[in-house]
Amino acid sequence: MKKKLFIAFLLIGSLLSCESKSEKQIIFKNDSVNEDEKTINTFSETVDSFTDSIKVIHYEEFQLVFTQFNKEFRLWYSPKLVVNTDTLLIEGLANENGSELSISKSPNGNFFVMDNIIKGYVEDGNGEKILHENFTCIIVNVKEAKVIQNLQSECDGSWNNQNEWVSADNIVFAE
Repeated sequence: MKKKLFIAFLLIGSLLSCESKSEKQIIFKNDSVNEDEKTINTFSETVDSFTDSIKVIHYEEFQLVFTQFNKEFRLWYSPKLVVNTDTLLIEGLANENGSELSISKSPNGNFFVMDNIIKGYVEDGNGEKILHENFTCIIVNVKEAKVIQNLQSECDGSWNNQNEWVSADNIVFAE
């Protein structure tokens, strides 16, 4: 309950801010998260590397609240989408994937592209653990709180004025 009140306080404070910059980041250590709220347990070797932290990325149309950070991988996990006063899970987002907070919002604020990094250890045939990384990204529909497209080679694109994601001069996504 304390965590929810603190998140609400943080979000209200950020909404009342006169700052017009498109991104605001807040980091703090939070030891009060209960075990039911921890969803990242897939990499047992790195569970100790997770800290309960909160990072808020603030845009005019929405906020993204990340609730866990992996110190070893330097990735943020478990993002929630906050639209108006509603805190929403992002449908289709794998919580075991992390983000370096590479996020690009469409001009109209209805979509964003976010890095979606798969990172963990795999065992080879000799019993050695090898770090595996797969860099992907996702396009999220803000109004539906839903992943609408998974990308890999097109992550280096950008939004044009028509709210289209363009990579290598090709339109990858159009509203």
